[in-house]
Amino acid sequence: MKFLTPIFALVFLVLLIVNVKYMLSNPFVAGTELSESIRSNHFAFFLPEADSVFFEEVKKGADYAAQLMDCSISYHPIDKDPLSLEMARYTGIDGLMVYPYQKDDTLLASMEKIYDSGIPIVQIENQAMIKPKSVFVGTNSFDFGKAIGRLALRTEMENLRIALVYSDRNPGLMAYGSLLEMGMKSILGTRISVLRSYQTSQNHLDAEKLAYELIQSKDAYTLIVFTDTNDTLVAVQAMIDMNLVGSVQIIGFGNDPAINAYINKGVVLGSIVRDAYSIGFNAVAALTEIRKSGNTSVYVDTGISIIDKETSPSQPHGGAR
Repeated sequence: MKFLTPIFALVFLVLLIVNVKYMLSNPFVAGTELSESIRSNHFAFFLPEADSVFFEEVKKGADYAAQLMDCSISYHPIDKDPLSLEMARYTGIDGLMVYPYQKDDTLLASMEKIYDSGIPIVQIENQAMIKPKSVFVGTNSFDFGKAIGRLALRTEMENLRIALVYSDRNPGLMAYGSLLEMGMKSILGTRISVLRSYQTSQNHLDAEKLAYELIQSKDAYTLIVFTDTNDTLVAVQAMIDMNLVGSVQIIGFGNDPAINAYINKGVVLGSIVRDAYSIGFNAVAALTEIRKSGNTSVYVDTGISIIDKETSPSQPHGGAR
């Protein structure tokens, strides 16, 4: 019997170490600071783990709003560990922001359980769940497609042969691509003679390879539309390298200084811009308002901008906040 005491002590010590390691690896514990716990609210943001300027701007807007509104934010990959979203309602969070990057029954079921538990939910860019007290912030894929259509009209082409390039870095647009294409068709109508979609991965070389293929394709595309900033820049450089500038029109994505320079030089027709910073800021504002008053607007439209030669590029958010 005298040996049982040290054995039990050893078992207890092992279990303690395992539990501590679990807590430190838990996304709702890791990366937080003790000073954050005294803030009024804690909101969890679930975003794709994509290397994207768009999501970095969303975080910047959210972080700035958190400073102003006395709340803390933790960020979690929605595509890497689905169980984290499933368990979110047990962690004591005061609100949830989610980017429904794909049509997925498991994702929707998790969101509904969180909503039913009384935790307010903000959905950005895509709306997988429609509930009376669930807020949508951003611009939907249909409106994004309409913006592409309005810019494509400026080519004054009657028979548009369009290659639409989706990207893994912007998964929401790809998942709801049918809505985006409906938006384009609502503006362009019979001007579209060919519309085919393609996809690039996180690998930068994908866009370069695809650009060569599309420009030299037998489909004779007259317009290539990109839905990612990096893809736009890589594809334009490929056109320059091949000395094929002007052989096909390019519509880009994002408010990037290099893209704006290409627009001014006539290399790129224009670029579609979503206000990612405003999306992050308004997501925090909506969750804070719900916590204070119990309700807020169910739809916050952050708008879409079109940059072309006739419009001055909007300044980055770093200047005035």
